[in-house]
Amino acid sequence: MSRFGQCALDTYGLAHPIRDKRDLRNYVSPDPCQSRGDCGESMSYEDQALCLEDPILFLCDLLATSALSWMRFFGFLRALYNTHSHGDPSVIVEFLRRDKLVLEHAKSYFLDTLSFLHNRSRLQWPSCHTIEGVARVDEVVRNTIQDFEFLNRIAASLSTLCSEKISIEMNTASILESKKGLAQAERVEMLTILAYAFIPSGFIASIFGMNVTAFTSSGPSIARYWEIAVPVTILCLLIPLYPRTMSFFRNM
Repeated sequence: MSRFGQCALDTYGLAHPIRDKRDLRNYVSPDPCQSRGDCGESMSYEDQALCLEDPILFLCDLLATSALSWMRFFGFLRALYNTHSHGDPSVIVEFLRRDKLVLEHAKSYFLDTLSFLHNRSRLQWPSCHTIEGVARVDEVVRNTIQDFEFLNRIAASLSTLCSEKISIEMNTASILESKKGLAQAERVEMLTILAYAFIPSGFIASIFGMNVTAFTSSGPSIARYWEIAVPVTILCLLIPLYPRTMSFFRNM
């Protein structure tokens, strides 16, 4: 079938054979990810001649190029997922959802291709006239089927990994939102306590400033104001602090 060479993404550690390493039918070159144009002939003369008899052989050669493209894309995604993501979790989740959508489309494409290859006998296309040619075509189709089965497994594993990362990022976003909510609650609580402190004292000050006969006739001093304002303010402050005080005494 096709010849392949080294991976163009070796510097990123993304070299992965299409077939299992234990599979003796792996290509002669250790990695099929490099561009086929850099590896000499992509198809032998014998296979080119067989393409004239059975077009499925030419189609399988096109599918092999498609498989290489998907391997590069999967390698990129795997390297991306293995790095720690930085940024807004909501933005990261949006990109991950797009990745998952692409992976689901890829799985559908792989399954459609496998269904097509498994049912090629229904196409009523021309076929080879020799036993050797038929055996060669069957071998190529069988290899292509196994390649796409392997790609489908990779797509499924990446889709699962993508779902896990989406859950992690959504949990991170929830934690950040909870922290923001707690910070806002603390600020509101402080403002509430200040309101309980200043509103009573301001109210009492306004009473002293009014033309109240009991106050204006005797001319109350500033000490009288504090004698009234301080106890009232303390009583008002005990209102928001009461739940905490009771909880403290219960835990003692």
